[in-house]
Amino acid sequence: ASKRFGETKVVSICPQKCYATGEGVERAIPGTVATFTVHAVDEDGKTCEDPNVPITAELVSHGGVATVKCKVARREDHTYHLTYQPQSRGQHDLNVKVYGRPIKNSP
Repeated sequence: ASKRFGETKVVSICPQKCYATGEGVERAIPGTVATFTVHAVDEDGKTCEDPNVPITAELVSHGGVATVKCKVARREDHTYHLTYQPQSRGQHDLNVKVYGRPIKNSP
């Protein structure tokens, strides 16, 4: 008798080629919701249609004093809509990851 231990899934997403667009990537106003879009793509730059891409993002103030997690929502066009609300003024880093690895231009 054989036992099934799980499934292996081939993932064609290339985190280093995934990218973010929108005003929320560059600037945000404290106390106001900011938005941006993440495009999950493969090695050839083609959009990934997998509905379960694990995307995480957080806004971290310089010095690491404040961290704000971003909310992620999948869109029907296979992009991901992310929102966050910064609490303080000053320089911040927006850390966006796909499968736990930084996307293009993310620290």
